[in-house]
Order: sequence, then structure tokens, then C-alpha cells
Amino acid sequence: MAAKVKAFVQEIFNIVDKDGSGCLEAPEIKSALEKFAAVASKNKTASLSSEDVTDFADSLDANFDGIITVEDFWLLLLEKSPHTTFEDLEDDLNAHEAEVDASLPELKQQLTALLA
Repeated sequence: MAAKVKAFVQEIFNIVDKDGSGCLEAPEIKSALEKFAAVASKNKTASLSSEDVTDFADSLDANFDGIITVEDFWLLLLEKSPHTTFEDLEDDLNAHEAEVDASLPELKQQLTALLA
């Protein structure tokens, strides 16, 4: 189960990573954030300052190496979850496999449409 979720996170990361570099740069982060902000505020457009983007990028850079990778997303997921280890997260995902399997395709479709 964790492999399915990891593959899902990688796919979403790849959608945001427009240049395929394996790292998220400020313009890619800004584009994704503005799309999410527009949906959240029910506006067709949203604009973020460079400072907003930098602050968010800094919060994503879990290991403070200055590079935003998919591994940083995983660390953020763990940080924001009630789990203390990846093993705990994996156990919880396995316990709820049916719900996760049912929700991933729709969530992927919605995020792909939003971020494309």
C-alpha cells in the first residue's frame, strides 16, 4: 500500500516539476500555489509575492539543503501526520487500504486537472 501512495506522490510531484529536473524551483512552486490559492479563494486567478513563495519553499525543504525534492514531500507528509515514523504511516495506510485505493484515482484526476 505504501508503494501505491509513494507512486501517487511522485506522480503529483512530477506534474508540478514542469521541467522534469527532479527538483522544484520557485516558478514551479509559485504556479502550483497560485492555482491552489485560486481554487481555495474561488477566484480564477491568485497572485503570490516572491516572499510568500520563498516562505513556502523553505517550509517544504525538510532537510534544509536548498533543494525541494519528492523526499521533502514525504518528510512533510510525515511531519503533518499523527505518525512518528514512516513505518507507522505505512501500517496506517495498510489498515485503510480499501479507502486509500478508492480515493487515489479521483484525487489524482483532480490534482492533475488543477496543476496542468
